[in-house]
Amino acid sequence: MLKILCSQKEIFFESDLKLDIQGIDAQHEQLFILCHAVMESKFSDLLKIEAVLFEIESYISEHLAYEEQILTRSSALTLLQHKRLHDQFREQYTRLNAKVLSSHHDMAALQTISVEIATLLQ
Repeated sequence: MLKILCSQKEIFFESDLKLDIQGIDAQHEQLFILCHAVMESKFSDLLKIEAVLFEIESYISEHLAYEEQILTRSSALTLLQHKRLHDQFREQYTRLNAKVLSSHHDMAALQTISVEIATLLQ
C-alpha cells in the first residue's frame, strides 16, 4: 500500500483506487509518487522545481495518451467524455506551470502553487 501526503491530507493508493488494468494502475501509482515529490520539494530550489515540472509534464503526456489509447476500445462516447477531462487536466497543468515560471523568485507563491499542482495530480 502506498501512502502519501498530497495536498495536506493523506491519500492511500489502495484497491479502491485501482482499476485492475495493470498498466493504468502502475501509472496512477506513479502519479501518486510525483504528487509526493511535489509536496516534499515545496519548490524550495529552482533546479528542483524545473526537474519536477519536467518529469510531471512528460509523465502526464505519456499517461494520458496511454489511457486514451486504451479507451479507443470502448465506446466513442466514453472516449470523448474522458478525453474532455484529459484536455481540461492538460489546460490546468499548463496554467499552473506558467504560474511557476512567472513566480520563480517568489518562494511563498511557489509553495502555494506546489499545493495546487499536488491537488491537480491527486
